Amino acid sequence: MSNMQKRLADQGDISTLIKLRKQQLTDEGLPLGSMQMDIDSELTDYITSAISDGSFISWIMEQDGEIIATSGVCFYALPPNFSNPSGKTAYVTNMYTKPEYRRKGIATELLEMVIDEARSRGYTWHDGKTAVPTKVMLDFICDYIEGALTPSDETSEVIWVPKANVTDYISLPVLRLRFRNVLQFNGRIHYCSYVTQPEFKLLSERII
Repeated sequence: MSNMQKRLADQGDISTLIKLRKQQLTDEGLPLGSMQMDIDSELTDYITSAISDGSFISWIMEQDGEIIATSGVCFYALPPNFSNPSGKTAYVTNMYTKPEYRRKGIATELLEMVIDEARSRGYTWHDGKTAVPTKVMLDFICDYIEGALTPSDETSEVIWVPKANVTDYISLPVLRLRFRNVLQFNGRIHYCSYVTQPEFKLLSERII
């Protein structure tokens, strides 16, 4: 990614963070007219205070001095419970990349930075032991244009399968989950967290 560099956002970036935050909210499918609401002062107050006290950080990517992608993680506490005895919670938010810079791995790189920050602060997965998360995996949907199915060193056999029968060919639980979400894709990101050892267990899932 030539001429690109990532860094932590600071107070001088607040106006751009607000602009991209509002664009992200619109792209996520908020009702028509939501952009007409004036939340600039609320966002300014929150980001200014949260960056100052460290309860929110944002790694950003710049291209020739222009912010082209953002990320963020909020740190706060909830009442302790059995799955999270400390109550410490890290919430990933503000993941936004300008359309013309997407599919270049920028969001993944920034997401890894905020995850590293959560890990460095001692935030753990809901079992209270595992550092969060140990791996981030992204699945994408492609449109078929042309070409023939071709085996590879990793895949010795390839076939076309009707969508209704895809999961019949999958036995591994985690792959069944991921393919299910791909098949049910409706334009929104389907976020899941899970563990595969000692056995597969779905921890959470939500649409973002």
